[in-house]
Amino acid sequence: MVSIKWLLLIGLVRSVLGDVSIVEPGYLDKFSGASGSVKMAVRWKNDNFIYPYADQINFYNVTLCRGTKYGVECRPEKLAQNVDARKLPEKDGLFSVDVAIDGNVIGDGFFTIQLASSAGLMGYTIVYSKPFQLTDMKGSWDWKGEYNPYPVEEYQITADLQGRPRTYGAEYAKTAYRFQTGLTRFPPLQTQPPTKKTATTWVAANPSTSVSYFKTPINSIIQETTMSMSGPFITQVVNHVPPPSFPTDNGAAYNPKDRIKFTPKKVNYNQLATKSA
Repeated sequence: MVSIKWLLLIGLVRSVLGDVSIVEPGYLDKFSGASGSVKMAVRWKNDNFIYPYADQINFYNVTLCRGTKYGVECRPEKLAQNVDARKLPEKDGLFSVDVAIDGNVIGDGFFTIQLASSAGLMGYTIVYSKPFQLTDMKGSWDWKGEYNPYPVEEYQITADLQGRPRTYGAEYAKTAYRFQTGLTRFPPLQTQPPTKKTATTWVAANPSTSVSYFKTPINSIIQETTMSMSGPFITQVVNHVPPPSFPTDNGAAYNPKDRIKFTPKKVNYNQLATKSA
């Protein structure tokens, strides 16, 4: 049984990190595919407490997933792909997309909706709905086992339009640090120095740094950390050489007691002093 303390902790984490959260489908909602497909409305809200804000999101992708707390498996096709965030209707603070689940492909069981929101260069979020149930389905992609009541959400700073992480690139060198808005921010890359220097005096490449403090407390996280990337001129190669075995595995190790020729004995200092006298 899940304790009340654990449920409160999960709610606290979601309130801190979960800027985008799915409202519908709800927990253990049941849908029938007797007509050949399941049509549902996926509704979510953006609390606008932390980045990315609703007006900074460019695209949404909606995908059907299944799995347990040990992992989530999603369909390769999208229920809704590259949905333009600027054209989404908003009602009572909720955004909505209508999707259809093919009853000839998907089977019965408990599933969850994955919602990936892309804010371009500066970040993305991947969140999940609560598990819901599909019945009267005729497909083979089913899920009859244990379901995950709390799929783990994901927050990254870089992503493509599908919500997948992409490699950090040199584009961050073009974005001034003070203009970045992600929870993780990247200082501009240091360029490779030229082979020949002609300067005779030192000149600061950037103006002196300054620190400004908030005048009033805030109730949200603006930045978590700064990550410095390696320069583009550094070659990164995977070392495929296997690690050597431990000394105990190759016979090089020995018990220290095997090397002791004389056994230490306890000496009474008072008796030793008497004999010396």
